[in-house]
Amino acid sequence: GLDECVGRIMKTLEDQGIADDTIFVFSSDHGDMIGSHRMCLKQEPFEESICIPFVVRYPRKIAKGAVTDALLSPVDIMPTLLSLAGVAVPETVEGVSLADAALGKRSDQQDALLIMKMVYGGGPWVINAATPWRGVRTKTHTYARLQDDGPWILFDNKADPYQMTNLI
Repeated sequence: GLDECVGRIMKTLEDQGIADDTIFVFSSDHGDMIGSHRMCLKQEPFEESICIPFVVRYPRKIAKGAVTDALLSPVDIMPTLLSLAGVAVPETVEGVSLADAALGKRSDQQDALLIMKMVYGGGPWVINAATPWRGVRTKTHTYARLQDDGPWILFDNKADPYQMTNLI
């Protein structure tokens, strides 16, 4: 059904003659754990929970099939889309534009993203997982520490993409 709806939107854009000048974005909320690492629900520092799809179609500027390894945080979406549209990004915006990365250019994008859950609920390694935690996600590693108990997880995402070996 989703494919059909996206197809209808794209056909309408083409019928109107504006498909090449329209920035089309497909994204969603972050994922549930669905039993991975014996956890469920959201707000965990694991790939299943923190990764979100973010697909941009903008034929006027972005090459078909272009892929980037840029680290995108939700606060970066607005400045990135404004930059792609040629609109100045307000100085008060906290995110950064990743338009250069989307365009296949060298980007000064951040090397790490801060990730966190600051709401109590449950305990580590059980349903609804951890107490409040903070962490960092880089292109190669994920690290998180529990607010009250110190270091919790460290994964080498290149060597261990399923995050099965906690290096802590």
